[in-house]
Amino acid sequence: MNNKTSPLMQALPVCRILRVLVAAAALKFTAFAMSADLAPHSELGPSELEPKAAANRAHSIPQIDSGYFGPVAQEDYGHSAVVTQTGMYNRALLDQQGVQQFGRITQIGQDNAAFANQAGAVNNVDIYQSGDFNYALAAQNGVRNAIDVSQLGLGNATAVVQAGVAERTMIQQFGNNNRVDVQQAVTGSGVVVRQYGNNNTARVVQF
Repeated sequence: MNNKTSPLMQALPVCRILRVLVAAAALKFTAFAMSADLAPHSELGPSELEPKAAANRAHSIPQIDSGYFGPVAQEDYGHSAVVTQTGMYNRALLDQQGVQQFGRITQIGQDNAAFANQAGAVNNVDIYQSGDFNYALAAQNGVRNAIDVSQLGLGNATAVVQAGVAERTMIQQFGNNNRVDVQQAVTGSGVVVRQYGNNNTARVVQF
Protein backbone atom coordinates (compact mmCIF):
# COMPACT_ATOMS: atom_id res chain seq x y z
CA MET A 1 0.00 0.00 0.00
CA ASN A 2 1.37 3.40 -1.02
CA ASN A 3 1.30 5.89 1.87
CA LYS A 4 2.91 8.76 -0.02
CA THR A 5 1.02 12.03 0.10
CA SER A 6 0.42 13.78 -3.19
CA PRO A 7 1.80 17.34 -3.65
CA LEU A 8 -1.78 18.59 -3.83
CA MET A 9 -2.61 17.09 -0.43
CA GLN A 10 0.59 18.52 1.04
CA ALA A 11 -0.42 21.96 -0.19
CA LEU A 12 -3.89 21.84 1.32
CA PRO A 13 -2.83 22.83 4.88
CA VAL A 14 -0.92 25.79 3.43
CA CYS A 15 -3.98 26.83 1.44
CA ARG A 16 -6.04 26.73 4.61
CA ILE A 17 -3.46 28.86 6.45
CA LEU A 18 -3.49 31.44 3.67
CA ARG A 19 -7.28 31.53 3.61
CA VAL A 20 -7.36 32.04 7.38
CA LEU A 21 -4.82 34.87 7.12
CA VAL A 22 -6.82 36.59 4.39
CA ALA A 23 -10.11 36.19 6.27
CA ALA A 24 -8.65 37.46 9.54
CA ALA A 25 -7.03 40.42 7.84
CA ALA A 26 -10.21 41.35 6.01
CA LEU A 27 -12.33 41.11 9.16
CA LYS A 28 -9.92 43.20 11.22
CA PHE A 29 -9.63 45.84 8.52
CA THR A 30 -13.41 46.00 8.13
CA ALA A 31 -13.87 46.44 11.88
CA PHE A 32 -11.37 49.29 12.02
CA ALA A 33 -12.81 50.91 8.89
CA MET A 34 -16.30 50.82 10.41
CA SER A 35 -14.96 52.47 13.56
CA ALA A 36 -13.40 55.18 11.43
CA ASP A 37 -16.66 55.81 9.60
CA LEU A 38 -18.42 56.44 12.91
CA ALA A 39 -16.06 59.31 13.66
CA PRO A 40 -14.14 60.16 10.49
CA HIS A 41 -12.85 63.51 11.75
CA SER A 42 -11.81 62.44 15.25
CA GLU A 43 -8.37 63.44 16.43
CA LEU A 44 -6.20 60.60 17.71
CA GLY A 45 -3.54 61.98 19.99
CA PRO A 46 -0.13 60.35 20.53
CA SER A 47 -1.17 58.96 23.92
CA GLU A 48 -3.93 56.93 22.26
CA LEU A 49 -1.52 55.41 19.77
CA GLU A 50 1.28 54.25 22.04
CA PRO A 51 2.52 50.68 21.37
CA LYS A 52 1.35 48.10 23.86
CA ALA A 53 4.82 46.87 24.81
CA ALA A 54 7.40 49.28 26.18
CA ALA A 55 10.16 47.52 24.25
CA ASN A 56 8.61 48.50 20.91
CA ARG A 57 10.28 51.40 19.17
CA ALA A 58 8.27 54.61 18.95
CA HIS A 59 6.17 54.95 15.87
CA SER A 60 5.35 58.16 14.09
CA ILE A 61 1.94 59.08 12.67
CA PRO A 62 2.07 62.42 10.87
CA GLN A 63 -1.40 63.17 9.46
CA ILE A 64 -2.17 66.17 7.31
CA ASP A 65 -5.66 67.41 6.37
CA SER A 66 -8.78 65.69 7.66
CA GLY A 67 -10.71 62.44 7.71
CA TYR A 68 -7.70 60.25 8.36
CA PHE A 69 -7.68 56.96 10.21
CA GLY A 70 -4.30 55.38 10.99
CA PRO A 71 -4.02 53.22 14.10
CA VAL A 72 -1.03 51.04 14.95
CA ALA A 73 -1.32 47.88 17.08
CA GLN A 74 1.85 46.19 18.32
CA GLU A 75 2.25 43.14 20.55
CA ASP A 76 5.38 41.49 21.95
CA TYR A 77 8.58 43.50 21.40
CA GLY A 78 11.16 45.11 19.14
CA HIS A 79 8.83 46.46 16.45
CA SER A 80 9.03 49.66 14.42
CA ALA A 81 6.06 51.28 12.70
CA VAL A 82 5.52 54.45 10.68
CA VAL A 83 2.21 55.63 9.23
CA THR A 84 2.10 58.86 7.20
CA GLN A 85 -1.13 60.18 5.70
CA THR A 86 -1.59 63.29 3.56
CA GLY A 87 -5.01 64.07 2.13
CA MET A 88 -8.55 63.18 3.15
CA TYR A 89 -10.40 60.06 4.26
CA ASN A 90 -7.40 57.74 4.01
CA ARG A 91 -7.52 54.60 6.16
CA ALA A 92 -4.59 52.57 7.43
CA LEU A 93 -4.10 49.78 9.93
CA LEU A 94 -0.70 48.37 10.87
CA ASP A 95 -0.89 45.31 13.14
CA GLN A 96 2.31 43.57 14.28
CA GLN A 97 2.92 40.62 16.60
CA GLY A 98 6.07 38.66 17.30
CA VAL A 99 9.64 39.95 17.31
CA GLN A 100 11.36 42.80 15.45
CA GLN A 101 8.82 43.56 12.76
CA PHE A 102 9.07 46.70 10.64
CA GLY A 103 6.03 48.26 9.01
CA ARG A 104 5.49 51.46 7.06
CA ILE A 105 2.38 52.83 5.36
CA THR A 106 2.43 56.06 3.34
CA GLN A 107 -0.77 57.48 1.85
CA ILE A 108 -1.01 60.59 -0.31
CA GLY A 109 -4.38 61.49 -1.78
CA GLN A 110 -7.95 60.64 -0.89
CA ASP A 111 -9.95 57.57 0.12
CA ASN A 112 -7.01 55.18 0.05
CA ALA A 113 -7.09 52.07 2.26
CA ALA A 114 -4.14 50.00 3.47
CA PHE A 115 -3.99 47.09 5.88
CA ALA A 116 -0.82 45.29 7.00
CA ASN A 117 -0.58 42.37 9.42
CA GLN A 118 2.67 40.68 10.44
CA ALA A 119 3.31 37.76 12.76
CA GLY A 120 6.53 35.89 13.39
CA ALA A 121 9.97 37.48 13.40
CA VAL A 122 11.99 40.05 11.44
CA ASN A 123 9.39 40.63 8.74
CA ASN A 124 9.12 43.83 6.71
CA VAL A 125 6.15 45.48 5.00
CA ASP A 126 6.14 48.77 3.09
CA ILE A 127 2.99 50.15 1.42
CA TYR A 128 3.05 53.37 -0.60
CA GLN A 129 -0.13 54.82 -2.09
CA SER A 130 -0.30 58.01 -4.15
CA GLY A 131 -3.63 58.86 -5.73
CA ASP A 132 -7.23 58.09 -4.85
CA PHE A 133 -9.30 55.00 -4.02
CA ASN A 134 -6.37 52.59 -3.92
CA TYR A 135 -6.57 49.46 -1.74
CA ALA A 136 -3.73 47.31 -0.40
CA LEU A 137 -3.76 44.31 1.91
CA ALA A 138 -0.52 42.67 3.08
CA ALA A 139 -0.48 39.76 5.52
CA GLN A 140 2.49 37.57 6.36
CA ASN A 141 3.44 35.01 8.96
CA GLY A 142 6.91 33.57 9.31
CA VAL A 143 10.51 34.72 9.42
CA ARG A 144 12.36 37.32 7.32
CA ASN A 145 9.59 37.84 4.79
CA ALA A 146 9.14 41.12 2.94
CA ILE A 147 6.27 42.80 1.09
CA ASP A 148 6.70 46.03 -0.88
CA VAL A 149 3.64 47.59 -2.53
CA SER A 150 3.61 50.83 -4.55
CA GLN A 151 0.38 52.16 -6.04
CA LEU A 152 0.35 55.32 -8.13
CA GLY A 153 -2.98 56.11 -9.72
CA LEU A 154 -6.67 55.58 -9.12
CA GLY A 155 -8.61 52.54 -7.98
CA ASN A 156 -5.75 50.04 -7.88
CA ALA A 157 -6.06 46.98 -5.64
CA THR A 158 -3.43 44.59 -4.29
CA ALA A 159 -3.66 41.64 -1.91
CA VAL A 160 -0.52 39.77 -0.81
CA VAL A 161 -0.45 36.86 1.65
CA GLN A 162 2.75 35.02 2.58
CA ALA A 163 3.43 32.21 5.04
CA GLY A 164 6.94 30.83 5.38
CA VAL A 165 10.58 31.89 5.47
CA ALA A 166 12.53 34.42 3.38
CA GLU A 167 9.74 35.14 0.92
CA ARG A 168 9.78 38.37 -1.08
CA THR A 169 7.01 40.15 -2.96
CA MET A 170 7.24 43.46 -4.83
CA ILE A 171 4.15 44.99 -6.46
CA GLN A 172 4.23 48.18 -8.53
CA GLN A 173 1.06 49.59 -10.07
CA PHE A 174 1.23 52.66 -12.33
CA GLY A 175 -2.18 53.54 -13.71
CA ASN A 176 -5.81 52.97 -12.86
CA ASN A 177 -8.03 50.05 -11.86
CA ASN A 178 -5.27 47.44 -11.84
CA ARG A 179 -5.57 44.25 -9.77
CA VAL A 180 -2.94 41.97 -8.20
CA ASP A 181 -3.42 38.89 -6.03
CA VAL A 182 -0.37 37.04 -4.64
CA GLN A 183 -0.38 33.97 -2.38
CA GLN A 184 2.79 32.07 -1.60
CA ALA A 185 4.17 29.65 0.95
CA VAL A 186 7.48 28.43 -0.46
CA THR A 187 10.73 29.07 1.42
CA GLY A 188 12.92 31.55 -0.41
CA SER A 189 10.37 32.31 -3.12
CA GLY A 190 10.03 35.69 -4.78
CA VAL A 191 7.41 37.56 -6.80
CA VAL A 192 7.73 40.78 -8.78
CA VAL A 193 4.68 42.27 -10.53
CA ARG A 194 4.73 45.57 -12.41
CA GLN A 195 1.58 46.94 -14.03
CA TYR A 196 1.54 49.92 -16.36
CA GLY A 197 -1.65 51.41 -17.77
CA ASN A 198 -5.24 50.60 -16.87
CA ASN A 199 -7.43 47.58 -16.09
CA ASN A 200 -4.63 45.00 -15.83
CA THR A 201 -5.05 41.85 -13.73
CA ALA A 202 -2.37 39.53 -12.31
CA ARG A 203 -2.60 36.51 -10.00
CA VAL A 204 0.36 34.56 -8.63
CA VAL A 205 0.04 31.42 -6.48
CA GLN A 206 3.10 29.50 -5.24
CA PHE A 207 2.87 26.56 -2.84
